[in-house]
Amino acid sequence: MNPAEEINIGLILGPFGVKGELKIMPLINDANRLSELKDVLIGKENQDSERYDITRVRVHKTLVIIKLKGISSREDSMFLKNAYLRIPRDQLKELGEDQFYIMDLQGIEVSTTKGIKLGTLAEVIETPANDIYLIQGDDRKYLIPAVKDIIKNVDIDNKKMEIEPIEGLLDLEG
Repeated sequence: MNPAEEINIGLILGPFGVKGELKIMPLINDANRLSELKDVLIGKENQDSERYDITRVRVHKTLVIIKLKGISSREDSMFLKNAYLRIPRDQLKELGEDQFYIMDLQGIEVSTTKGIKLGTLAEVIETPANDIYLIQGDDRKYLIPAVKDIIKNVDIDNKKMEIEPIEGLLDLEG
């Protein structure tokens, strides 16, 4: 499978115990999603992945502990340290209308509804009230609240977003 079609959902921190279990730092919001998987792809950065069957999953504090078929000792599990747990992109859960994966938003071109190009979405900052989009322009940055009153159109396929800034949100003259 093409690594670009695979999504990193966890990072293997190392062994947990002596029976081949792995400590996983989840890279997704819902760590319980890992317990729904029957198998997983594992590969290091810029490497092809290999499929492993999952025999057990449990949450331990902020980490997830996974037992894989064929990994039965601490030594076996050490080999997988710093590798990523991945799933094929087509296994991602469907999102609701006006919901997007952060990975799909990053790098998207942002302009106003009047055609003024602001830059590209560099980061999504998660806050309790709503997400904030950090837009990196040529010579400045903008913080845009991710709310329907401002975000007017998101076209993931064409990597474009249109916003309609409220009064005082942007100083486009300065």
